[in-house]
Amino acid sequence: MRLLNRQLGIKNFTPLRQLFVDLHSGSHSYVRAFSSAPVISLALEEKLKAGYKATSAGKFTDALKFFLSILHTIPLIVVDSRREVDEVKELIVIVKEYVLGLQMELKRREIRDDPPVRQQELAAYFTHCNLQLPHLRLALQSAMTACYRARNLATAVNFARRLLETNPTVENQKKLARQVLQAAEKNMTDAFQLNYDFRNPFVTCGATYVPIYRGQKDVSCPYCSSRFVPSQEGKLCTVCDLAMVGADASGLLCSPSQIR
Repeated sequence: MRLLNRQLGIKNFTPLRQLFVDLHSGSHSYVRAFSSAPVISLALEEKLKAGYKATSAGKFTDALKFFLSILHTIPLIVVDSRREVDEVKELIVIVKEYVLGLQMELKRREIRDDPPVRQQELAAYFTHCNLQLPHLRLALQSAMTACYRARNLATAVNFARRLLETNPTVENQKKLARQVLQAAEKNMTDAFQLNYDFRNPFVTCGATYVPIYRGQKDVSCPYCSSRFVPSQEGKLCTVCDLAMVGADASGLLCSPSQIR
C-alpha cells in the first residue's frame, strides 16, 4: 500500500480491498482486446467491451461501473514490455475520459433546473471528452437537442455542425442535425448565457464540472491524470476515487522492464 501511495498517490484503498483478496487466484495471462487496444488482462478486456456496449445502449450507470472497475484494477497489473506499459497508461487515459463524461451525464439527468442552464453546460462538456466516434455522436446529439429546446440556437448549431462533420452512419442523427441547422438559421442567438466557449480550448474539472480554459491554473490526479481547479488540491480524485489530487508521485510501475 505504501508503494502504491508513492507511485500513484493512492490514499483510498477501499475500492482495491477485494482485488487484494482476489490477487492470489487471479489470471496473469494477457491478450489484446482489439487490434489497436492496449494489452490488458482477460477480465479487463470483458469489462472494456461491456463498458462500451453499455454506453452505446445508454445504460450509463452500468457503463460507469465497468470503467471504474478497470481504473481500480490497473494499479495491480503486471506486464512484460515497455510497449505494454505504454499501452496500459494509454488505457488509463481512455477509461478516465469515459468515467468523467458518464459522471457528468448522470449528474445532468439528476438536475431539474429551470431554465435548464446547468443541464446544457454538462451536456456541452460531455462532447469534449475523448470518446469513440459512435459515443461522441450520441453526446453531440444530446447537447444539440438540449440547447435547441432551451432556445440556445447558436450553441445548438455548433453541435449540429460538429455532429455532421463526423459523417453519422445513423440517418436519424443526420436528419435531426440538418433540421436544427435549418430552423436556427433565421435566429442565430442564445436565450441563456452558458459557462461554455467552444472556441476556447479547455478541459473539464473532474470535481466541479466547470471548464478550465487554456492558460488557467489547474492541478491533476497523479494516477488517472484528470484535471481539477486549484481548490481541489489535496482532495480525493472524484474520477478514479483512489488518489489525492496534486500529490507528488513517481508514476505507474507495472513492469520489470521499467527498472532494468
